[in-house]
Amino acid sequence: VAILRHTNEGLRPLAGNRIPKNWAKLINPLPLGPNHGSCGTAGFLKQRVIVENILEDPLWADYREYQPIHGFMACWSQPIINNRNELLGTLAIYFKNSRKPKHQELEIMQALANSVRTLVERKNYEQQLNCAIEKAELRAHELNTSLKRLKKVEEIAHLGSWEWNMQSEMAWTDELYRIFGLEPQEFTPTYDAFIECIHPDDREKVKLAVTMSLSQKRPFSIEYRITCKDGTEKVVHEHGNVEFDSLGKPTHAHGIMHDITERKEYEKNLHNLTSKLESLSYQDGLTDIPNRRMFDITLNQEWKRSCREQQPLSLIMIDIDYFKQYNDHYGHQSGDDCLKTVALSIAKLVNRSSDLCARYGGEEFVLLLPNINLEQATQVAEKCRESIFRLNIPHAAQCPCSVITVSAGVFTITPDKETPSSLLVKNADKALYLAKNNGRNLVMPFC
Repeated sequence: VAILRHTNEGLRPLAGNRIPKNWAKLINPLPLGPNHGSCGTAGFLKQRVIVENILEDPLWADYREYQPIHGFMACWSQPIINNRNELLGTLAIYFKNSRKPKHQELEIMQALANSVRTLVERKNYEQQLNCAIEKAELRAHELNTSLKRLKKVEEIAHLGSWEWNMQSEMAWTDELYRIFGLEPQEFTPTYDAFIECIHPDDREKVKLAVTMSLSQKRPFSIEYRITCKDGTEKVVHEHGNVEFDSLGKPTHAHGIMHDITERKEYEKNLHNLTSKLESLSYQDGLTDIPNRRMFDITLNQEWKRSCREQQPLSLIMIDIDYFKQYNDHYGHQSGDDCLKTVALSIAKLVNRSSDLCARYGGEEFVLLLPNINLEQATQVAEKCRESIFRLNIPHAAQCPCSVITVSAGVFTITPDKETPSSLLVKNADKALYLAKNNGRNLVMPFC
């Protein structure tokens, strides 16, 4: 996943999730135009661009030579447009396999782009606001003369301010009362009353910040939760400063409080959407089980762990027998249904949280089984073979058993630092090849 921002030179990477550095450098900047990949075209047209196969789509003609280096096979791009129809940037999602989006994925993609747009616009606004805050603190002695102008700013920015002479009551602006959900005539703002409005779990944190500011004679800045009169919780960010006399005694304090509840909600939604999108990127679009990418990541993790703990690691490679003939005879829709059924049947046999069932590619599936020896893994493979056979999926095209069957290859190894993880896949694949050559509908361990 990558976010690109719009500049005068074109699109430049702003944030990215596992995007290769060389690719990010290559597209920095990426020109806007009808044939500049998914993002350049989406930004130019101001509409979503879905490229399911980079090797075949003409939009990637000028960038196709870099595809083998970075391994991208599909790229979906959603332009980020503000309310004035101005381009702010693009959201890009890359895949290592050819991929057509589902309706749910398009909705998540649009929602994510909307959240990014809101955060970008809010970030630009907050930068301007922070600049105004710094100027306000430098000119604190002019606060009374600029009160009317400040009141307008507070209403727009949900920003309240306060003053305290360290002896009597505090002075709150109207916007600060609004943030706390209070009316001036029903609430007297003292320090103790203010503390009571803070969420119980955050009170000590705020008291400590004030105490440190007084003892160290420095400003404080803190984020915490408040509880309004109606029970509503809000999140605020407060900046405060204390003035001291020549003897070092505190005489006056003033500060500002920014209601950031909406921003926090946007950030939460963005995190949730990003997590959903991240989950989808590890899931096979057809069978809904983990995909090859998830298998590669898990294999790397389990290989290191097994090497460290000196425990066996087993891999079962499973292939549907005569699947091409099945596809040709019954059609691709029936072939897809067959793959889903087989995937579900295999996945049901995964009982431990540490085990992984994934679609390796085409009609091939893998089972990664940590802490299991060759005999145990072979038994699991045999259960898979029997389970698929008992499904009784008719196969009338050149299949000796007249039903769908699978062949499986099994390999177990206790990893060491000198052995690459690819050996596990290589030898399991060899065992699968032997099972195919020996009549299919077999489980063959590699010894």
